[in-house]
Amino acid sequence: MAQLTAQVVSYDEEFKRQVSRLLRACGVPIGIIEGRTVDGPGPDLVVVDIRTDASSGMAAIERLRATSGNIAIFAI
Repeated sequence: MAQLTAQVVSYDEEFKRQVSRLLRACGVPIGIIEGRTVDGPGPDLVVVDIRTDASSGMAAIERLRATSGNIAIFAI
């Protein structure tokens, strides 16, 4: 079975840990990417934390969408 890759974009380390734990608990093999990847394909899905700074979160979403139209993006 192919493994999905995910990235969690947040300044809150506890938020990153909780979302990573939830993603891994879904039953589908998933790898969490730490930081930005320069080599190889990007993640299959991205979770963006917009709780405290919606404008920078939306800017991150715009950058992600511009680099790859195939990424599933979830804003929380």
